[in-house]
Amino acid sequence: MGKMKLFKNVGIEDLESILKNGILPISETGNDNWEEGKRGNNAKDVVYLFSPKLEVNSFPKAYGIVLLEVEVEAQLNTFEKNDEHIDDYDEYIVDRVEVQDIKAVYIPKIFEDRVREFLTEETLKKVTFVEISAKHYQDFNLIEADEKTLSAFGKTAEIDSTEFNFFRGKRKVQGLFSEIEQIFDLYKVVYKF
Repeated sequence: MGKMKLFKNVGIEDLESILKNGILPISETGNDNWEEGKRGNNAKDVVYLFSPKLEVNSFPKAYGIVLLEVEVEAQLNTFEKNDEHIDDYDEYIVDRVEVQDIKAVYIPKIFEDRVREFLTEETLKKVTFVEISAKHYQDFNLIEADEKTLSAFGKTAEIDSTEFNFFRGKRKVQGLFSEIEQIFDLYKVVYKF
């Protein structure tokens, strides 16, 4: 079996360390920021990667806004029957991903101005900012997010995955008597690269 192109979403707060040390398992980093009861029955001594099955190719709400493209030899992992992503992607495991095996770093362009304040110049040279498409709920219907919606999301959503309301945007909507601020989410996110 040869090297495969696989992906991994990571938090922006971890990107500089990853580009210096590679992608390491939780057992080495101690970086287990999963809330109690939220982590599946997954081993902590391997790195999890994915290969999308559908158009949706990124899972920022679950794992972080940075999408890494890697080329490695990896072993197919078997999902638990109740895993929420069983229909979204095939999951693979490796012991670690070396820095030289990280082939691309994608971050949504809607966050570019804010990311530039967050990352060093050296790291920014390795980032490709990409357009995205996504869906959101409006009047209880899941619809395609237009440019205005994506822009509002990019300006207001928390980009650090350890922060409260991570990857949740804010927008103004007409309330009964006045405009009110509403929190909204993006679904079925596609990074365009």
